[in-house]
Amino acid sequence: TSALARHFLKLRMSLVDALLQCGPLSKTWLRRALRSSKTSLREAQDLQELLATGRFRCAYSPTFGAFPHDRVFVESVIDIEGRLAPLPADPRISCPTPSRKVVVSACPDAHPLFGELRCLARVALPRDTVAVPYVGQLCTHIGKRPHSAYMCRAAEGFTVDAKQFCNEAAFVNHYFGIAEAPNCRLQAAPGKRGALVQTLRPISAGEELLVDYGFAYCMKGGVPHPRIPDWAREFDAHPY
Repeated sequence: TSALARHFLKLRMSLVDALLQCGPLSKTWLRRALRSSKTSLREAQDLQELLATGRFRCAYSPTFGAFPHDRVFVESVIDIEGRLAPLPADPRISCPTPSRKVVVSACPDAHPLFGELRCLARVALPRDTVAVPYVGQLCTHIGKRPHSAYMCRAAEGFTVDAKQFCNEAAFVNHYFGIAEAPNCRLQAAPGKRGALVQTLRPISAGEELLVDYGFAYCMKGGVPHPRIPDWAREFDAHPY
């Protein structure tokens, strides 16, 4: 248990001690709530350790499509310490609910990203609608975090990292090389600590969701982008 988590639990214990004078019924309820909180924190830390060592596996049902078994499916943004957002639940214990609008699918043979995953619309999606929220681990300071290709800017100065904890949105691909233009965009969720994938035009059932990863992301990650000239890539690879 981290020092911060221990401090958090100590504060909660002090509060519980003060509230235990409320009577037998409140005393019983508070003890159950505290025990549940400790269990949730321990489960979250166990998940983090399994993910870090590559030992996490979950047999998701067919309704999750091709969602990878080595990722933790979450339905909203989470925080491994429970400070910025709720703690993650173990999907092997509490089965999450997949999106009714989109599903993860393997890229077929003729796809430019054959062998990887993509995100398809389960149903027809109208223009300017939220296709799926972009969820994962909520972060404030990303400078000290390990590199992740799944970072997405969120509202209120936060960032969502969907490398280990995620939903279907983590598999929305960059449009270039697949289609002439993106049919969705990534944006901060208004008034919430999160982000979302919003449609730019009507999308048919079975159609792949595609976004523009942006100039800066593509330059840094070596991802093809029509607005990046060859000289810029050469300069970035050999600055001196």
